[in-house]
Amino acid sequence: MPKFGVSWGDFATTTSVITMIKLVSVTKAPVEIVEAAMFGGGVTAPADVQHQATLARVSAAGAGTGTASPPTPEPFGNSLAAASSTILWKMTAEPTTYATVFPVLFAFNQRGGLRWAVPRGEGVTNQFENTNMHTGFRAQSSVAGAVNGHLHWWE
Repeated sequence: MPKFGVSWGDFATTTSVITMIKLVSVTKAPVEIVEAAMFGGGVTAPADVQHQATLARVSAAGAGTGTASPPTPEPFGNSLAAASSTILWKMTAEPTTYATVFPVLFAFNQRGGLRWAVPRGEGVTNQFENTNMHTGFRAQSSVAGAVNGHLHWWE
């Protein structure tokens, strides 16, 4: 199982819940998310904006629509094969079928951020054959703001 990661920068947030990035799993390739981090936007003027981040499973029904050119999952070992999972980001239509329990939830000020990380074997696992087969990393803010972040997983 190789390890992969993606990152994003300076995504605009609002008072509505917005999916920053969605990890789309594929048949027979289980994933284990071991790190999820979100920080204040690095090229946006710092402001005292409160953000809430949630990592949650989501089904393929009402999957949402991402825009073009999502980041390609990058292997941590440069001789590894490409990731089986794909990424959706910059959602123009939000996924509508998120699970109601969030394995990871944290809040932070835009002048800082928070990183959730666990050893392999203790992460959030998901598999295509499950009802909630994909995973979304979302943000909601007290007022409009901007966030950076990354997601690391094994598959």
